[in-house]
Amino acid sequence: MKNKKKSEAPAGPAGKLEQTGMERLRKFLKVAKRLFVVVVLIICVSFGAGAAYEIALTNGYFNVDTVKIIGARTVGVDAVAKTIGPVYGVNIFSFDLLEAGAKLTAQPWVRSVELRRELPSKIKIILNERSPAITVDMKGRWLVDAQGVLLRKAEPGEMLDYAHVTGIRAGARIAPGEKIDSGKVFAAVRALDALADYRLFGKHAVKNVHVSKKRLTIGFADSGVKVIVPAGEWSDERRGLRTVDYWLRGREEALISIDRTFKDKVITTYPTKKKPEMKG
Repeated sequence: MKNKKKSEAPAGPAGKLEQTGMERLRKFLKVAKRLFVVVVLIICVSFGAGAAYEIALTNGYFNVDTVKIIGARTVGVDAVAKTIGPVYGVNIFSFDLLEAGAKLTAQPWVRSVELRRELPSKIKIILNERSPAITVDMKGRWLVDAQGVLLRKAEPGEMLDYAHVTGIRAGARIAPGEKIDSGKVFAAVRALDALADYRLFGKHAVKNVHVSKKRLTIGFADSGVKVIVPAGEWSDERRGLRTVDYWLRGREEALISIDRTFKDKVITTYPTKKKPEMKG
């Protein structure tokens, strides 16, 4: 089979004329656009902003031909476009930024959004998405962000690399976008952030947190030891926990819990030794 030759611009004077013509057309269109903006400004100064605005609303020069979406990693560009509705061909001044923003922030994964008009014909959308911080049980396992917003329900058997938090009750409605007890979520997330690089006895990462009114009970991967801490500030807890951790190394096999809820002492719990039975 013969190879097909790629079409090329005609060489010689004819080709040069065609290229020159295209360049002139592009320059003309660019100048025309600038001239139109100047005319609108003159009208604005001479007859007021209202007259200029009316002209801008009816002129196709300001119809949207570009939409740039930034930050839609989880939501997806297609979902953003579907949520805000038709944009292309709509006059940039008549496109309601507030309404579009409200529609987007109603989505569970969207924490905040910024919309901009970039004249003459571009809409820019910048999303700040929510990120999962923990998992909770609410008639199934759910991914939850640091503000206590339910993001999605985990699939059966899905492997999730987030600490699991218990002690939080379900709200009246369980659905994506709904909020659960943000105070308890915040206490758990603050503890998890403080212990992000902590390893119990140098080897066990944090696996779960149980939240009660005044304290947190922290569990660790591949260890039965529980660490109990106040559900408050973490200014000194991490340093104190590391000190106790170091002091207990080599004696951790039978350890049940480390209680740091007291101000001036640490309580460690070991199994109670059974007394030998007396035979009659």
